[in-house]
Amino acid sequence: MDRHLGTLMRMIRYLLALKYCLAWISGIVLFAGAALAQDPAPEKAAAFELTYDFRGSKLMPSGFQLGGNVQDLTVKPEEAGLRLNLSGTVPNGIGRAGLEMKTTLQGDFSFTAGYEILRAESPTKGNGVGFEMYAHTVHKPQQGFGVYRMEQVEHGELYLVSRAYFKENGQQGWRNKSFPTATKSGRLRITRTGTQVTAWAAEGKELAFKKLSSDELGLDDIKVIWLMAYTGHVSHPLELRLTDLEIRSGAPIPVAAAPPPEEAPSPPPTSRWHLLWAMVVLAVILCIAAAILCGVLFRRFLRH
Repeated sequence: MDRHLGTLMRMIRYLLALKYCLAWISGIVLFAGAALAQDPAPEKAAAFELTYDFRGSKLMPSGFQLGGNVQDLTVKPEEAGLRLNLSGTVPNGIGRAGLEMKTTLQGDFSFTAGYEILRAESPTKGNGVGFEMYAHTVHKPQQGFGVYRMEQVEHGELYLVSRAYFKENGQQGWRNKSFPTATKSGRLRITRTGTQVTAWAAEGKELAFKKLSSDELGLDDIKVIWLMAYTGHVSHPLELRLTDLEIRSGAPIPVAAAPPPEEAPSPPPTSRWHLLWAMVVLAVILCIAAAILCGVLFRRFLRH
């Protein structure tokens, strides 16, 4: 009698342990299923980055359009880059023509472009002739920061760094600094860190950039970017070539959401559903194994 009672007590303990084991497995499956059934957490928006090579007879990158005195501008994709040609035969009070990007570039950024000046006769009037790279915080009237590779009437070949701003009396002002150079090709760069903006230049095929000048720009968004053939607000023949472009920003450019399609197709099942079904199958197998174990223990109990 005592032996049967001891066997019965062991059987009860086995069944209680099996009950808790099944409850634990069921809880795990239900928790995992609920988590997998939810939509995944949205990924953090990536910072904006655009890298583009004009070489290989490529057109303008997405987001850019022609700007300035386009009536006198000829654009030609070539193997060596994108050629911008101003004939100088059309009145050009705007004083520039080339590529323009309207954007909302926020926070810290880096803006780099490669260029080659192919033909530029020495100017006899105007503010200079050459390549212009400009970042606007306000487009009209012009406010922002630019760096130029140009030739001026009085100062000759140089880099010009220009900060356009509003004076306290509301009038427009410019802070300009120039640096002599003889190079006809290279890369120009504008960077902003915090509120400070800096102009850089790399000459010819050199990879290293040298700092030209810094100024305060504030934290306003960059609204317009220029890559221009610049003629100093007069008509002047000029040919230059754009070779490459790189724009990096620590914050993404806001993009308006695309309208939803009329009949959005159902999304295909993803791997998380496969995992859920695998867990369900595993739970069923464990339940079957538990039932077999119960049967074996019960038969042993009856034999005793």
